[in-house]
Amino acid sequence: MDEIRDAISKTLEDPQWFFTNILHFPLMDWQLEAINAVLDIRRSNDGLPTVVNHEAKARITIRSCHGTGKTQFLACFLHVWNFVHYGKIACTAPKQDQLLKRLLPRYRLAYSEAKPF
Repeated sequence: MDEIRDAISKTLEDPQWFFTNILHFPLMDWQLEAINAVLDIRRSNDGLPTVVNHEAKARITIRSCHGTGKTQFLACFLHVWNFVHYGKIACTAPKQDQLLKRLLPRYRLAYSEAKPF
């Protein structure tokens, strides 16, 4: 149990550790900034120093062109969020195919390649 608490603390301090050591997914700079922006909400609530999102705003958007890794990032981020917070995540998209044919297969792929914890 202490091992899991230590890993959660380490993930909150350095999310790159989780992506590299658990998911085996190297982060690009913009992906690390986005994950830190979302985790800053949790850090702020826990009284920890924030990294990017100093006001702990809950709405974060990622806008970019096709093929930049947004879907893969989101699939891996869902794993980080479930690791740090116990619970369920609601995922929505304009079309059901975006969830069933894009996001969920990448989510399952990340899970299958992840280190068991």
